[in-house]
Parts: sequence; C-alpha cells; structure tokens
Amino acid sequence: MTSSNISLRTILDDLLRRATNAPGIPARQMLKNGLRVDVLVLNYETGESETFLQLRRETVYPSSQEWLTVLKNFPTPRDPSTPFRKIRANGCYLKGSWLIPPQPVQLPLSPQGVRTGTSGGRGEGHPAGEGNNQETP
Repeated sequence: MTSSNISLRTILDDLLRRATNAPGIPARQMLKNGLRVDVLVLNYETGESETFLQLRRETVYPSSQEWLTVLKNFPTPRDPSTPFRKIRANGCYLKGSWLIPPQPVQLPLSPQGVRTGTSGGRGEGHPAGEGNNQETP
C-alpha cells in the first residue's frame, strides 16, 4: 500500500488490521514525509491484548505533534503510555503501548419458549414463565 493519496486514518486502519490478524508480527508503513509507522499486537492468555505503536525516522526523532496526530487518527480505543525515545543505528524512534481489556463474552439467549430448568413436574409443556404462577416446594 502506498501512502501518497491515502488518508492517515486509512493507513492506520490497515496497519491495525494486519497486526491483529498476525499477532506478534509488526505491520509497517512508510509515509511520504519519511516517517515510518509500525504497529504490533500481542494477545495474552488473560484475554487482554497490547498494542504497540512506533514512529521512526532515519536521523531525527519524530515530533510530539506527529505522535499526537497518529494517536488522534488511530482506530481503536487507547490509553497510551507516554512515548519514550529510543535511538539505534538504524534510526530514531518514539514508542508507546496500551492494553486493551478482554471483551465481555455475550452468551446466546435461549430461544423463546424453551425451558432452561424444571418446575418439579408442574407446568410441563408451557414456555418458561407462562401459565405457571405456582411456586414449587
């Protein structure tokens, strides 16, 4: 995917989708201004996942404004750590991450009219809760 005519939001959507579909493998995209954006997603046994965001340039640190712009356009809820600076032989980085709590599991509802328990033999044949106002001993 080239970034010349595509919005930042679209690029970030694609990076997150690729990183989510291949946990542990970073998705990377070079932007036209020489900024590279990396997204990595890790899934944990607790059901949480952690998203890592990294901005990189060859010789100059990405600016805090670039960091904020990327976060503003990032497609998922986030509570990012303050980015930290890192310099390596292959570039200057701003890095941060945030946890995404596990999603609540929604159990399927019982189809209407299907009993989920017994009432001691009374009310047989009636959908749960209908026509059986008597307490069972």
